Amino acid sequence: MSSRSIPTHLSSCEEEEIARPDFVQPHGLLLVMSPDDLTIRRVSSNAEQFLDKAPEEVIGRRLSEFLEKENFEALTKLLNTDAPMYSNPLTIAVSREGLVEYYDGLAHQRDGFIILEIETREDGSVPDAASGRSIEHHFRLTSATLGAIRQASTLTEAAFITCQEMRQFTGYDRVMFYLFAEDGHGEVIAEDKRADLESFAGLHYPASDIPDVAKRLYVRNPVRLVHDVEAEPAQIVPHGESLDMTFCALRAVSPFHIQYLKNMGVASTMSVSLIEGDNLWGLLACHHYDGPHLVPCSSRVSCVHFGMVVSAQIRAMMEGIAARELAERKAKVSGEIEVLSVSLKLDETIKERPESLLSICEADGLAFLSNESLYLHGETPSDEEVRELWSEAFDSRNEENIVIYDSISESFPHFHPGGSDVAGALMIRCSTEWGFIFFRREHRSEVRWGGNPKGNVTQGSGLSPRNSFDEWVESVKGHSRPWSRVDSEIARELHGALMAFVMQQTVQLERLNEELTAKNREVQQFAYSVSHDLKSPLVTINGWVGALEEDLASGDEADIDQALSRIKNAVSRMGRLIEDLLAFSKIGRVRGTIESIDVDDLLNGLKAELQLRLESEGFSLTIDPDLPPIRGYPMEIRRAFENLISNALKYGSSEEDSRIHISGRKSAGGARYSVRDFGEGIHPDYQKRIFELFQRLDQSQSGTGVGLATVTKIVQLHRGHCGVESAPGEGAEFWIELKNLPLNLK
Repeated sequence: MSSRSIPTHLSSCEEEEIARPDFVQPHGLLLVMSPDDLTIRRVSSNAEQFLDKAPEEVIGRRLSEFLEKENFEALTKLLNTDAPMYSNPLTIAVSREGLVEYYDGLAHQRDGFIILEIETREDGSVPDAASGRSIEHHFRLTSATLGAIRQASTLTEAAFITCQEMRQFTGYDRVMFYLFAEDGHGEVIAEDKRADLESFAGLHYPASDIPDVAKRLYVRNPVRLVHDVEAEPAQIVPHGESLDMTFCALRAVSPFHIQYLKNMGVASTMSVSLIEGDNLWGLLACHHYDGPHLVPCSSRVSCVHFGMVVSAQIRAMMEGIAARELAERKAKVSGEIEVLSVSLKLDETIKERPESLLSICEADGLAFLSNESLYLHGETPSDEEVRELWSEAFDSRNEENIVIYDSISESFPHFHPGGSDVAGALMIRCSTEWGFIFFRREHRSEVRWGGNPKGNVTQGSGLSPRNSFDEWVESVKGHSRPWSRVDSEIARELHGALMAFVMQQTVQLERLNEELTAKNREVQQFAYSVSHDLKSPLVTINGWVGALEEDLASGDEADIDQALSRIKNAVSRMGRLIEDLLAFSKIGRVRGTIESIDVDDLLNGLKAELQLRLESEGFSLTIDPDLPPIRGYPMEIRRAFENLISNALKYGSSEEDSRIHISGRKSAGGARYSVRDFGEGIHPDYQKRIFELFQRLDQSQSGTGVGLATVTKIVQLHRGHCGVESAPGEGAEFWIELKNLPLNLK
């Protein structure tokens, strides 16, 4: 071997450029060629084993000098496509001493070169196409497996089926289904093995066993074969800039990894990546113990495709299981939010339903923080500890609204809740001091490791692989049951629903504040107007009572009758005013039910009731046909129209025209109606005032000044607006615009 060799120790496995070793495994030959004419520029040092030529005799010659014509054409055709390296293996024919020997080949382009790899096949005398064997193997490997996986009810069952099929197809002594956890460590969740071997199922392996740099390569090159851990790698010559061998099947293995395999007693391995997008979520890890074991290129191509199909099938099964669980728990969230959304007092509702909330997050304890108040239920820390945890988790640096801890003590070392068995927390913040904490008790468990995960042994100034793989049991304390991805989804769902509820409550509060402000103004105006308008009849009554006393003393019967008549009229006016005020005060409090109203029927019925009055006062009332319907409170809308018509009867007459006309049209979300008269009209200065309580432009009329204020209040009840369009001498058109109210409005 050349004096240039692979390093024997590493300061860190992560620092090794394992994609650029410039060495190959010796069961195959690697050729590096110019892309324009396929002249060989570099070759692995074992060239003579395959071409009967020393490396220096190969370099500088064209590939066509070593391949049969049909092989050269197939290679050229392959290189002109964008097909992945493992989609179309080649058959390579090499003539040696008058005999043709057949190899499997893989080719791809990298670093501006064409890289061709030639591998020994099972029977070098058979000229069949490698691609044909690959397709045959693929269907044989996948057809039965997929059917069995579809019948599996758990991930472990599906993983075991996969291992069985892979072992039967490849002939390895052991095949393991290796699943990566979120923290990077791996677990063997299933295996199929030779009967005399100890089981690795259930064992965990630290993340350092497969460094991130290796995981990235597993994603880019989904199958990795180590044919013989004892074989001496062949160097690529001549020396030069290191070649990117990411996609090379023959790429030599890190000595760090070789030593790791030797420490495990493994003679040969193969791994197949399980990938979703760019995420390596698992491996099919194959081990052989009784010497080298070669899985030919065509079979490895089938294994790659098998890994892709199995990965998709199992991930779909896992997603389906998670989706069903998520749907069931989302239904619980929806039911709970529906209850909370109609609650007038959220604190009391939560205190009535703590167990329902706990079941949503599968928690053991609940804390509900609402401004200064705190409610605890189930297994929780103390009040003070809960507030401390909330403050720590949501400090000024944390903008997240959902935080999850499997181990509170690991995240906050100084936090040690006394008197409770709490270990994990899922925290949902809706505002600075408003939200939930769901707690889980400590869940003590034992994790079985394939050797002490901290068992790396230093060697000189570098690092060597751990050499003990005896089962090592770790007792895990201070952790709760892990919060799953479904738990996290449920937390987001709950947070979104709670924020919508908070926004709804905020909008309602703002609306109530606006209504309260309006009510205050209305009460002030009402108090002023009542004191003024009710005081006027009382002053009249008081004055005429004094006059009546004098007339009774003098015995003047005519004056007595006049005084009694004036008192009676004042009392009558006060009675009408009180009745109107009573009706006005009931608007919005005594509403009836919301109905879809046929306005044509409503107005025609009202016209019939007012017909005698219309005729006696010399008015005609016309109503446009097919007025748009409206959804609201029928009695209130009828009263609004009646008041507008009465207003027109009082003020809308002129010597030339005593008509009243009602029209309507659809508007956004409702309808707009107009009641027009042809009287003297209203000056612009007074058009807003007339809708206020007790405002009358003509004091000689008998009205109380409550009618148009009543219309305003009814329109506001229907979330609408009202107004008047008029000019002196041109009549007045009073309009109301109403919105359709929802039938379920409370």
